[in-house]
Order: sequence, then C-alpha cells, then structure tokens
Amino acid sequence: MSIWVVRLAIVVIVGSVGWYYLRGWQRLRRAGSPLGHWARLGVMGISGGLILLATFPPLYPLSHELLYARATQKILVAMVAAPLFWLASPLHIILRGWPFAWRRRVIYLFRSDTRSGRLIRLFTSTGVAWMLYVGAIVIWHDSHVINWTMTGTSRHYLTLLFMFGAALLYWVHIVGTGFRLRRALPGWVLFAYAVGVEIPNMTAGITIAYSSTPLYAHYVESARRIGNDVLGDQVMAGGLVWFMGSVVFFFSAVMIVNRIFLRHGSTEPEYFPEWDSDDRMIAPGLEHRLEEKR
Repeated sequence: MSIWVVRLAIVVIVGSVGWYYLRGWQRLRRAGSPLGHWARLGVMGISGGLILLATFPPLYPLSHELLYARATQKILVAMVAAPLFWLASPLHIILRGWPFAWRRRVIYLFRSDTRSGRLIRLFTSTGVAWMLYVGAIVIWHDSHVINWTMTGTSRHYLTLLFMFGAALLYWVHIVGTGFRLRRALPGWVLFAYAVGVEIPNMTAGITIAYSSTPLYAHYVESARRIGNDVLGDQVMAGGLVWFMGSVVFFFSAVMIVNRIFLRHGSTEPEYFPEWDSDDRMIAPGLEHRLEEKR
C-alpha cells in the first residue's frame, strides 16, 4: 500500500473525529454543559496534533534512521496522545455531534443484551486491555518486528496503529471518561493496573539503554549509511522510554491515589490540637514531673 494512501486515511480519520467532536462540543457549550469547556476542546486538539506529528514527516521518516525518533513516536502516541484523547471525553461529545439515527444505532451496539455489547465488554475489560498494552510494548521493542517493519516505507504504520489502539483500551480505564460498561474498579486495582505496565516498559528501556552491543540490525545499517553512532542512539532511545514511561505511569498512579482520597473525603489535613501535649508525650514513670511542674 502506498504511504500516501495511508497518510490520507490518517488525515481523513483524524479530521472526521475532530469535526464531529467540534460539532458536539459546540452543542454542549450552547446548552451550558460542563463538557463544553474550552479545556476539553484544547486537549482534543493537542491529542490529534500529536498523532499527526508522530505519523508524518519529519518524525516518521526520521524514525527509519534513528531509534531515538522511533522511541519518540511511542511516547507521543501511547503515553501522551492516548490519555489526552480520553481526557477530552470524546465518546459523549462526538455522539452529540452525530445525527440522532447514528447515535441510536451506536448506543444499541453497546447494550449489554446484544452480542456486540457482550463482545465489546469482553475486549475492553481491564485484564484484556492490560495484556494488550503490555503485548504492544513487547512487540514494539522486538528486534524481529523492528527489522521487518522498518525496512518498508509503510509497514511501520502497522505497529503504530497497534500501539495506539492498545493504548486507547488501556488508558480509558485510568481516565474513566468512556461509557460505563461495567462496575468501577477499586482504587487499589487501578493503582496496580498503572504501576504494572511500568515494569515491562522500564525493563525494555533499561535493556536498550545499557546494552553494550547493537540490538537492531536495521539501525546498524542506518547508522553505517548516515554516519551515526548506533550505540549512542540506542542509549538515548532506551533512556527516553525509561524516563518518560516512569514519569507518565507513576504520575498516573499518584493521581489514582489522589482520586481515592477525594472519594473518601480526605482532601484536607486533619488537625489534632492536643496530639503533642505533655500528658501524651511524657515518658512512662515520669508522670510525677508533670504534677511538680503544675
């Protein structure tokens, strides 16, 4: 398939999503809904812009020459664009931008008493989403996959598409702005859900950064052709994956903990005025000194 056909399809999809999102956002804003806030529109615009940045020149052709550029694509698509997409509450807003007949058909597909609804609930479950995202990370860094996809001009779009799709399924559970298809998970499960992905991502980044030999034959050939330091490029790519992954996933875990505190009403520190009084802090056997002091 021609690379320009793929890029045209990306533009059409991103443009269509953006257009219907804008229509729905305008309707909700006129109705005074909180979903019509300017911040949501801005977040959706940033998400779409990052997708285009990762899939178009100069970053896309540069990813065929530098492993660091390919790592940047992963960060943009799977760790920034995907969570920002869900922060924009896209499903509810885009549905408001569609004709009523389209909305009714989509809502029917999500009903729990239909076969499509049961399949959607199965493939969007927390366990499946977690395994798909971890699998996408492993496949993304696999040497055989890289050597095969990066030799063609458009094959790399397959890995980008798989990574972005897995990231969308993963992040919708953390952000929590999708359709309510099942009972909300406990906070501690979401915490483990977020931190659990950091382990394989960090392992991949450390392995790449600290490897003393080149891991990918494609980038060895590319470095020989353009005169680049292949090990230096590898260190930068692994460090980027390691550092940015730690920032994103641990920040998500912290936000989940904060959400737990908000849910239980523990947003303000509790003040106990007598916690350090002499009666409480006096050592056993010295109580008589308090009487003498008084």
